[in-house]
Formats: sequence, structure tokens, C-alpha cells
Amino acid sequence: MRGSRVAIWLVGAAMLAAAWGDVAAPSARAGSRVSNLDPSADVLTGTVLFGRYEGPVEHYRTTTPEGEQLAELFEAEGCAPCVVLSPDGTRVTTPEFTDDRLTTAVVSVDGTHRRVLDIPGVAGAWSPDSRRLALGVWVQDAPSKTGMYTARAADGSRLRQVTTSGHDEFHEPFAWSPDGSRIMFFVERGSIGSVTHAGDLFVVKTDGSGMRRLNPAGVTVGRVTAAGSPASWSPDGRSVAFAAFDRRDGGARSAVFLADASDGRARRISGWGSMIAGASWSPSEDLIAFSELGGPAISLITPGGDVHRLKVQGKEICCPVWAPDGSHLLVRRTSGVGGTLIVVDLEGNVVSNVTRQPGSYFGYAWEG
Repeated sequence: MRGSRVAIWLVGAAMLAAAWGDVAAPSARAGSRVSNLDPSADVLTGTVLFGRYEGPVEHYRTTTPEGEQLAELFEAEGCAPCVVLSPDGTRVTTPEFTDDRLTTAVVSVDGTHRRVLDIPGVAGAWSPDSRRLALGVWVQDAPSKTGMYTARAADGSRLRQVTTSGHDEFHEPFAWSPDGSRIMFFVERGSIGSVTHAGDLFVVKTDGSGMRRLNPAGVTVGRVTAAGSPASWSPDGRSVAFAAFDRRDGGARSAVFLADASDGRARRISGWGSMIAGASWSPSEDLIAFSELGGPAISLITPGGDVHRLKVQGKEICCPVWAPDGSHLLVRRTSGVGGTLIVVDLEGNVVSNVTRQPGSYFGYAWEG
């Protein structure tokens, strides 16, 4: 089933640009964890969402982790990434123009059911129980109503304002904490080096209290479409792992940081690298996956800084996303012209080809 198509031009629309973005030796601790996996026990479940450029058009599709296509859900221009998969793997949100205003549609992953919500913005994150959405809202004539909101995913009701940003900034929701008590969000501040959309990372309680900035002075978080989300929650919701760029050298180097969600204190846990733009925390244990754009390997790092590198055959291995049970990684592999999405185990063995046609893939997720 083919989805709907929306063309979105980001000319003079600061809030849309902020919301959608641009275009060591292995340690004994980490190594022993990886070697305990049994590749023969691979069981792949859940739903995979991905975006793929075909010229200027973004195509958003869903598949199984084994590569069986479920649906083509949505087409757009100029909004990548703007489709979000629910934690239970059953629905996605897409932007929707209704009566000349931007809102959100909720669509089943097989494309059979679609509902347009009466909410004043595009959803950027789902609650962990898949019942509520977080969205950034821009009200042109009411700065006090501009900020981040939550609403029911079923029908858009029970709209609640969480933050007030005014017209000086835009609050883009990234991810809800696993216990549902906090929301992580991003505020764009401008560009740094080759990163067009860079800014600050915050967490706030769902009642609007306890707001904390996570990135320390001197570093900035980048919103790089090709790299996926720059930050993720620990399984217990107490910490956030994120990638950040060093302002002192114009963003030429970057690293993985770990922040306490309660007090905002952060420390660097990885060495400095080039274009480390994402950090993905395992949903089941203390392992954080990251890579360098253009690099040849995936790295797994513990909160204590122990690193294990996964070697996967290919010229470039990038931008890992965890399976819902933490047993595998979904990554983008480039061997020649264009890339494909593959599933690897924690030894680096390829267990599934999610896509077979080479292309420019982005915004992928694995839930369910």
C-alpha cells in the first residue's frame, strides 16, 4: 500500500528547521559480554521503520527485521526525519497538513489504518507505553503557548503544555524516559563546522519541573539526519548517553558523553573522534553503541569507558540502533555505491539483510 505524500519547504520556518534537522583495545569486561552470545539463537522480532531518499523525495517504509516489506507509509520532501515508530512497533506518526496548519497523523505499520489528530504540531516522541505523544508547538501570536506539549496518541485529547519556550527557541522532543517520568528534548542554537543543526540537550519532568541541560559548557549536540538520534536513555531512566561536538575546535572532534538525568552532570566516556554524532543505549544492559560517520566499525562502550569494536564486512558501518530486546543491532553498511540496512549480532556477524537495494537510508528504528 502506498502512503500519502507531503511536500514541506523550510523557507523562513525556524521551528520546522529545528524540529526536523538537515539534511581503544577491547576490554575484558566488554569483550566477555559479547563472546557469551550464541549466534545460533538469533530470533528477530518487532518492526523496522526506515527512510530512503529517491532523488529529493523521502520514502518511509516499514518491514520486518528479516526484510519482509509491510507498507510504504509516507512520502515527503524536506522534512527528514519526520516519521516516528511507536515503542510497541504497531504505529507511526507522520506530519499532516490540515486546513493550512501542520498537525500529526497516526498510521498503523501495515498502512491499513490512519487517523489525523487535532493537535497543534508534529509529534516527535512516543511515551514508553505508546499511549501519549510529545510534540513541539509554535504559536505565532502567542509566545506563552509556544513550547513542548503532550497529548493522547489515540485521539489527540488531553493536550498538556510541558515547557514554555517563547519565540526565541523551539523545543523538539527526542525521547521519553523508560519510566515515563521525563522527556528529553533538543534546542537548536545554530551551526558548528559541518553540522548545520547544533544546540543543547535538555530533560524535563512531564509536569514541567526539574528542567536540566545535559551537555556541558564547551560542547554542543548535533542533529545529523544521517546519524540518527544523538542521544538515548539508560534502561533505568537515570542517565542519558549522547554524542557531542567540541566547540573549541569548531566541531572537528566529537565524543560520547554520559549525563545524570537528575542533576545534569555530564562526563565524557569515549575518546575523541571524527563525526561521532549518535549514541544508542541498549534497552537491556549497560552497553552504548556508537560509530563515526564514514568509519569502518561499530563500538560498544560501557558507562565506565570499556570499549569493544565490532568489525563488520563493508567499507562503512554506521549508526547502530538496538533491537527491542538488546540482542542485535540494526546498522547501515556501505560497500560501494549507496548503502543497505543489515542486522548484526554482538559479535559483528550479519544475520539479516533488511534492505537489499543500495540507497541513501536514514531515520531507521526498530521497535516492538
